[in-house]
Amino acid sequence: MSRSLDRLLEVMARLRDPQRGCPWDREQNFSTITPYTIEEAYEVADAIARGDHNLGFAYASLPTGDRGDNLRRAIACYEAALRVLAESEFPQDWAMAQNNLGNACASLPAGDHGDNLRRAIACYKAALRVRTESGSPLDWAETQNNLGTAYVDLPTGDRHKNLERAIDCFEAALRVRTERDFPQYWRRPKSISASPMRICLLATATKI
Repeated sequence: MSRSLDRLLEVMARLRDPQRGCPWDREQNFSTITPYTIEEAYEVADAIARGDHNLGFAYASLPTGDRGDNLRRAIACYEAALRVLAESEFPQDWAMAQNNLGNACASLPAGDHGDNLRRAIACYKAALRVRTESGSPLDWAETQNNLGTAYVDLPTGDRHKNLERAIDCFEAALRVRTERDFPQYWRRPKSISASPMRICLLATATKI
């Protein structure tokens, strides 16, 4: 570390040498360099958050080991990423982390299932503040689908209202995931939540 720092100071001295240094570097002072320093700090924060997020995604996708432990590690990684990412500064990355945190919470086999799903719902709703139908339609449809699935599975609250909310989410997703453009979402109702068959079943369920 000391050797690296000494090397850095040496490079800086050469760049700012009054006779042979770089003209741009010689002109810099604390005031002029501040915007660049802030920009670099944001880039470092973004890199750290991306690393945490990618690690979380890896844990969530891990096919071996204890599923609950893997998801808890994924949740911890997503939470770490969200402590660095700010909605105002990194909106798309923030929304992706919220969406994936919601997925991990919804899939968590341990703990109170209702609490896990309520937390997932909060994450999906947060992501939808950034993921809009006009701005990022495919991401918006994905999160709407996830939110609908969470409402279907929610074991607490008014069942009728939960299913109505789920139907609204699935129908919203299908505005983007059309039969022509995304036939896979229409032909695989057992594996895809936002399918016409699922909507019909839910519509029937709400009338019971």
